Amino acid sequence: MEFTRVSFDWLEKGGGPALPLTLAKLSVFGADEDQLKAVMEGDSVTLNPDPAQIQGFIDIEWRFKDNTSPIAYTNGVKPTYSEDEIFRDRLNLNQTGSLTITNIKTKHSGLYHLRMERNSGRLNVDYTVTVSESPSVIDAVKGEMKMESVTEGDHVTLQTDVTELHGDELIVWRFGDEGKLIVKTDIEAKSSPLYTDERLRDRLELDHQTGSLIITNSRITDSGLYRVKISSSKQTLYKRFTVTVSAWNDGTWVDRSCLPDLGQKQAIAMPHCHHSTLHVGQIIMPHVLDVGRIWADNMLLSGL
Repeated sequence: MEFTRVSFDWLEKGGGPALPLTLAKLSVFGADEDQLKAVMEGDSVTLNPDPAQIQGFIDIEWRFKDNTSPIAYTNGVKPTYSEDEIFRDRLNLNQTGSLTITNIKTKHSGLYHLRMERNSGRLNVDYTVTVSESPSVIDAVKGEMKMESVTEGDHVTLQTDVTELHGDELIVWRFGDEGKLIVKTDIEAKSSPLYTDERLRDRLELDHQTGSLIITNSRITDSGLYRVKISSSKQTLYKRFTVTVSAWNDGTWVDRSCLPDLGQKQAIAMPHCHHSTLHVGQIIMPHVLDVGRIWADNMLLSGL
């Protein structure tokens, strides 16, 4: 079990009246939910001091882990922030002493120290923040819904409508009603996108400029609900997409790479294609891998 450490320097130095032992123990070992925070990466978290404790404060500073320099400071007039790279543009300290950390990452997990100078003496309070990575599944539903309909074998782009990323975004794409994680990338870390779904992995492309998701060579099984969460220090964006992939009418499976070169009136000999000669006016569809589906007839071939 984790506890909050609260100390009163004026008690330790004998600067005030003695308190009953039971009250002193309660101050030291009493754990409050506000001091124990568990959040998911990309979310925001606010560390709130007890309003009764901040009465008559002179100044407030927040420190992270064992750092000797504060990450945020206020004297009640205007807050100032550290230039520490991991917290840049992420902190907001209001006049009540509450510290908000936006677009939080796992590297922000740890102990946060509140140090407050008051008329009655100095107060120190510790807050524990635990940041977890995006889970493999999630059932939260947020964001406007868009509808996309394509024919299998075609590409479909799920547009986030973001014109430009700012450089600190965490982008998480999920699929299905259960919210299965399929793509995650941390733009700030400059890491390559993590594609987690075996079925979709080789057919997904993430646009690094907008966070939009491209599904190539779509299949019937790609139909369903897609969700994206884009977290940054400036905002958190949610969007949802319902994708419907329809089959071609004839139901014949054909790998697009096995299509004939109509100029030569014969099928292209690909290593994975069981090909046959294909003439205009005579359609002999090959038995190929399940990659795409095409409707072809004499009219279509003649037109091409």
